[in-house]
Amino acid sequence: MKMRKFFAGMAASALALSMMSVAASAEEVALTGTATARRDANDVRINIYNPWSQEEIDHAVESMEVFDYATEFKIKVKVTGADRFPSLTKLYVMGAENVDNGKAYWGEGNEANSNLVCPETAVSGDGEYVVTVTTEGTSWIYGENNFMAVYTDIPVAEWDAWLEANEGGDPSDLLSIVSIDCTFESEGGDTTESTAEESKAEEESKAEESKAEEESKADTTANNTTNNTTGNNTANNTTNNTANNTTNPANSSDNAKAGAAAGIALAGIAVAGAALVITKKKS
Repeated sequence: MKMRKFFAGMAASALALSMMSVAASAEEVALTGTATARRDANDVRINIYNPWSQEEIDHAVESMEVFDYATEFKIKVKVTGADRFPSLTKLYVMGAENVDNGKAYWGEGNEANSNLVCPETAVSGDGEYVVTVTTEGTSWIYGENNFMAVYTDIPVAEWDAWLEANEGGDPSDLLSIVSIDCTFESEGGDTTESTAEESKAEEESKAEESKAEEESKADTTANNTTNNTTGNNTANNTTNNTANNTTNPANSSDNAKAGAAAGIALAGIAVAGAALVITKKKS
């Protein structure tokens, strides 16, 4: 039963590990390599994907479908020539699924924000920075109008002033996306589902262990009962045999007397035979 308990525990642990590995997987998505920094009406940013633009510079990925079921995004951004824009101090993501009851983040305090966490990443000059996005409750849902971009805090007036002062210059190299790593929920939906399944597996494991312990106790009790019965039978047989011998001493005495009488009779026959031989010799 101990072995059964051991294997039951191992099976439950394997099931839990299996579900954990299926529930989430991490991978780097493919990039187009064409996205660059740009000035929009009210901001300076680099688009990850803009569904309303056909320009290559607005698509760091071919389609937002590559993010379907993603629960976390780690976007590595390279900043080059930051000294051109002294106001640059942070990067952050804004975007939306643009589907029914979809997730969105449009800046801190925006009433339209829903189940999308996009913290700011501080910038202190040239280098590579990781900007993160995390979904809450459900994973990212793909839709044709999914939008996502990495924003800066550079005022558009500062961008325009640099262009005017550097006629013919191109600051689009300011931002480039190096990589995007995502953690995916295997089948989308509620990201708490895997936790619930793990809890269920743990409960089933405990139930199996409890059942094995109860069966082990039952077997121990049965063995003890059998041993006690065998011991009782042995004791009874010994007692009965002793009692029989003690209770019937007459039988033992009679047998001894009969043996003695037989011995005397044989001795008498031998003596009679010897006397007969002596008499013959004298004659």
